[in-house]
Amino acid sequence: MLWLLACAVPEPVVSVPFGGLKTGGPGELSSWTVTVQSLAPLTEFPWSGSWSGGELEPDAVRTAEVRAPLGHSVSLLFQDEDALAYVTLPLFDGREASPGTWTGGWKIVSEGSLQDVDALIGLEEFIAVEVVVDSPWTFTLTVTNVSDEPVLGPGVMVVHSDDHPLLVDEQLGLEELQAGDVSSIAADLESRTGLFSMIGPGVWVLHDADQPLFEEGGAASPGLEVLAEDGSPLPLAQALINEGYEVGVFGPGDATDGYHPILPGEASDFRFEAAGGTKLSIASMFIQSNDLFMAPQGAGVVLEERDVSDQLAYWDAGTEVNQEPGFGPDQGPRQHAANTGDADGDVAVRLANDGYVYPELTDILRVSIVED
Repeated sequence: MLWLLACAVPEPVVSVPFGGLKTGGPGELSSWTVTVQSLAPLTEFPWSGSWSGGELEPDAVRTAEVRAPLGHSVSLLFQDEDALAYVTLPLFDGREASPGTWTGGWKIVSEGSLQDVDALIGLEEFIAVEVVVDSPWTFTLTVTNVSDEPVLGPGVMVVHSDDHPLLVDEQLGLEELQAGDVSSIAADLESRTGLFSMIGPGVWVLHDADQPLFEEGGAASPGLEVLAEDGSPLPLAQALINEGYEVGVFGPGDATDGYHPILPGEASDFRFEAAGGTKLSIASMFIQSNDLFMAPQGAGVVLEERDVSDQLAYWDAGTEVNQEPGFGPDQGPRQHAANTGDADGDVAVRLANDGYVYPELTDILRVSIVED
């Protein structure tokens, strides 16, 4: 959230309400309400994993390929006889992938609550934890048994930005893990892991002919580049007003105090008057990306009462090289300043097809039109 407040909302360039020329040709005007709703799940962790099986034998190792966004740590929680062994390892030093010193210890679940286990010998006498940096957001994690005894039964791993997130009494599956069953806590973590999808504040525009936001195969306008890379709809809205369109901005907030993302479970409405048959186009940044935005395919959406979500698609603005969604350090929530990232060698605005996996758009976004 701080990224959009600090970087993506410049000084207002348009007044509220937005305006422009009425479109739609002759015919009686009707009032319309458009609702943009986020259907995305409210996830907590960008990555998690689990190890099953028996204890780690002397000199044996366990490895995992970990993906972590900038500023995150990885924590482990394992069965160790009748206790729980925990480890936390920072993965970044400032903006660099540079694993720091790991810390750890033991806990035990007693009468439904976590309690510390005092030990004369530290966890480092039993295991070694090492991480190799493979890319700015991918790591190889290795745990080695450096003792003469079998240690560490099944366990789980999680990437996070705060303190060790599993060391709370409310965490499901702790007692089962202490008894050697990892399935309950692993299933709980899986349900809380995934891409935290945010819908950027967007631009809407009414028009008669082909939609004016962009031309497929052409280069992105400066306003579209700002929306697609940094999340601010204001420059694109101003440019469309200058061309005489009826234009507005949607999303929580306003032009004075700044527009904010539509978070999972939230919605934003906008209203206007137009004749039936007028076309509507919208554009909104897919925030966990370098320069992807969501907009209609074709010439825009014809105004009539319906759900038009399936007419939208992910578009690549062609202004910045794409990184893995939710992890790339040059993406909106993690970039150190607006308009950063390597330039894309293909400057054409095009349907997104970069080899990365994105959520089905209709699973995270609903756009519905109602005639008032």
